[in-house]
Amino acid sequence: MAFVRVKDKDTGHEFDVPETDWRIKAGIFTPVREGRVVPYPMRPKYYVASKGVTSKPSSAAEKKEGSK
Repeated sequence: MAFVRVKDKDTGHEFDVPETDWRIKAGIFTPVREGRVVPYPMRPKYYVASKGVTSKPSSAAEKKEGSK
């Protein structure tokens, strides 16, 4: 059995799954490197957002801007 490195679209995590995994064809996982297979699964790479960086301003920042 061979394994392929894939990336989860929702979480951004990278890990190995069997090359026949149905989630690759369904579009849930996207292959990281096309054509590269390994005989054993490697360690996963977890996606963690940068510390201190927010996707949206906090409610305190919005109130501060609104009071100007």
